[in-house]
Amino acid sequence: MEQQLRAAFYQCICDSSRRRTLSRHAYLHRRQVSLRHYLSKGISETDQKKLETNSAFLFDIIESRMRDFPRLLSVQGVMIPQLHDWGILEHGKNARNLYGRLSGDVHGKPWRTDVWRSISQRESRAFQTPTLLRKDLREYIDSLTRVTDLCCTMTLGVNEDIITSVPAVSSSLVNERRVESLREFGMELAASRLCRILGAMGSRARAVSRT
Repeated sequence: MEQQLRAAFYQCICDSSRRRTLSRHAYLHRRQVSLRHYLSKGISETDQKKLETNSAFLFDIIESRMRDFPRLLSVQGVMIPQLHDWGILEHGKNARNLYGRLSGDVHGKPWRTDVWRSISQRESRAFQTPTLLRKDLREYIDSLTRVTDLCCTMTLGVNEDIITSVPAVSSSLVNERRVESLREFGMELAASRLCRILGAMGSRARAVSRT
């Protein structure tokens, strides 16, 4: 989830129009830093053209500032709310809650460890060979579905222009019944996002035909 959030954020700041609308501030050495101003330094028109064809070029541009750059970009404090402001990540609060819960697993909060789960759920057999805990399995599947849903939603948001402008892509999404497939897998956010994109395309097509 974190890698997808970072990828979506970096891809967006390669777009000059989105870079101009960066609304979030960060803190470096207790000093407030405007990300919009920070990223506008040193990006020429020639650099922007390179960014449009190769987003990885961004890191060449800001290489001299890379030591400070990661410290400015808190996932929960900057990336998630900024992606929400851009409309790439809907339901930002839900994303922050999910990210925070998963962070508890990664960073070993006591009540999120396997040992704690085993003691709390099977106290009388806590130190015997563990067996499958249905509650944990259900929680894992739910978390996996929610993460996949959020990641698909972000991918659709970042690539909306491609979806709407390249017929081969949009027709594939329609013909293969992607909206229905997403809903079958419990990915309601991605299904709703794709449905809106395709609906907007249909509205524009009808407007053009009337004209």
